[in-house]
Amino acid sequence: MAELDSPILIWTKNREDPAYQKVDLPAPLPEIGDNFDWQQRDFDSFRLAMENELQDRFPERKRWTSGDVEAVLVEALAALLDQLSDMADRVSAEAYLETSRRSESVLKWLDFIGYDPLEYRPELGSKRAVALEKLIRLYREKPHEMERDRLRGPASIRRQRRMVSPDDYGVRLEEHPLVMRAQTTPLWNGSWLELHITVGLWKDWRLDNHLMDNHHQLPEKRKKEVIDFHIQHRLRMPRLEDSTGTPALLDNQPTIRELLKDYIKSFRMTGQPVLLKDVIPVGLFIGVCVSVRHNYFQSEVRREVERALGRGPTGFFKPGRLAFGQDIQLSDIYESLMVLDGIENVVLERFGKNVTDADHIKDGQAPQRIEMAADELAVCNLKGRGRLKIRLCGGRRG
Repeated sequence: MAELDSPILIWTKNREDPAYQKVDLPAPLPEIGDNFDWQQRDFDSFRLAMENELQDRFPERKRWTSGDVEAVLVEALAALLDQLSDMADRVSAEAYLETSRRSESVLKWLDFIGYDPLEYRPELGSKRAVALEKLIRLYREKPHEMERDRLRGPASIRRQRRMVSPDDYGVRLEEHPLVMRAQTTPLWNGSWLELHITVGLWKDWRLDNHLMDNHHQLPEKRKKEVIDFHIQHRLRMPRLEDSTGTPALLDNQPTIRELLKDYIKSFRMTGQPVLLKDVIPVGLFIGVCVSVRHNYFQSEVRREVERALGRGPTGFFKPGRLAFGQDIQLSDIYESLMVLDGIENVVLERFGKNVTDADHIKDGQAPQRIEMAADELAVCNLKGRGRLKIRLCGGRRG
C-alpha cells in the first residue's frame, strides 16, 4: 500500500466548525490497457510486444539497434518470460492424464481412475512399494510402456468398480477367491435401507472363522489367488506362516467377515449399512429308483448318478451353481439323470427337506418343487445334511 501523508489540521474562523483535516492524496494510478495479448507464449512474441511498446512510448526515436541497452534488456526479459511460460505449461500439463509427462503424475492419475498398471506386470514383484519403483524406472527407460498404460487406463473405467445397486455388492464379492456365491437383499429397518448380503464361502467355510482355521485346506493355487487379490485391492492380509514356515498364531488375526468388510468399504456407497451373514444350508433327502439298460453295469451307472447329483465340477449341487433362495424343481432332477448313458427310466421315491416329507411320496405323487427362503441354499449329502439314496434295477451286476 502507498504511504499517505500525515493529515494537517487547519483552523477556521467558523465557530460551528472551527477546524478540519486535510490530506494530500497521491495521484491515481493509470488505467490498465486492454490491448495486451494473453496468447503470447514464446520468446519472439514477448520481444515483439516489448519493442512495440518502446516505439509507442518513445515515438521521437526512429532507430533502434541490437546493441542498445533497451534492446538487450528486452531480449533478456523475453528469454526469462519464455522460460516461465514453458514452466507454467509444464505444470498445467501435469494436471491431466492425457498431457502429463512425468511418470509419477501418470501413476497418480491412473490410480485416481481406479486402474492399476501393476496388475499386468507380475514380474515386478508382489511388494507394492518396490514394484512401483521398478515401474517408474521402466517408464523412464521405455516411454512406450507409459503410453500403453495411459491408453489402457481410461478404457478400464468402463467396468463398474463401485457398489451402487444391490446387485453390484453380490457381483463384486463374488470376485473374491474365497466367495463362491453372494446375494443381496434390501431390507427396510424402519428408518433406512439396509443391505443384507448372504455369502457362501469356499469349502462351506463360515464368516466368523479365521482364515488360519482352515488355511491348510487351501491349495497353493487358491492361496496365491487370495494373496494376489488382497495385494491388488490394497487390503490387509493375515500372515499364514511366519519366517520359519510355522503356521502363524490366531491372535490378532482378522476373521473372514472382517476381511470381506475391508473389501466392501473400498467399493460401497458412503453411509450405506451392509450386513454380512452366512448362507443356511438346507439338506435335501432324495431317493431315486433307476432302471439300467441291459448292456450297462449297475456300478458304472451308480457312479454316474452320484456324480450328476453330487458336488463335483459337473454335479447338480456344485458349489456356486445354485443361487441362494433358488427353488429345486423336480424336473431339473429328472433332466440331470435322464441325459446319462445307460439309464432307461427314473422314478423318484424321496424328495423333500426332511425325512418325514420325503417319505410321504406315494404313487409317484412327488412335489413339483422344494421352496427355499432367501438365505437358504439347497445341498445334499453335505456334512450330514440331506441324503441321496439310489436303488438300481436291471442292467448287469458288477
